[in-house]
Amino acid sequence: MTKIDLLGFGNEPKRIPVGQHMRTKLLVRSKGKCEKCLRSLDGVKPHIHHKDGDPKNNKMSNLKVLCPNCHSNVHDKPIKRKSKNNVENLLFGKPSKRNPLF
Repeated sequence: MTKIDLLGFGNEPKRIPVGQHMRTKLLVRSKGKCEKCLRSLDGVKPHIHHKDGDPKNNKMSNLKVLCPNCHSNVHDKPIKRKSKNNVENLLFGKPSKRNPLF
């Protein structure tokens, strides 16, 4: 029995792999460095990032070479650092304007 996809989903590949020829071109363009932090990629597996978020769009203008750390940061929300005062406020409550000792 043949499966019928009524909504039109599931027939397309979710991701089109970036070919080795394109990877080589991207690494030459980036001069072997992460295109975000500019650190050398020696000894690190370079990650290919799709700028528009579409893993099927493998145009060179849509691809960026990133180190694993920068690639992770691009996709995850960076952790906001809290100042010492903010941490103290969370632990002990906000200082009162009425009481000069706090």
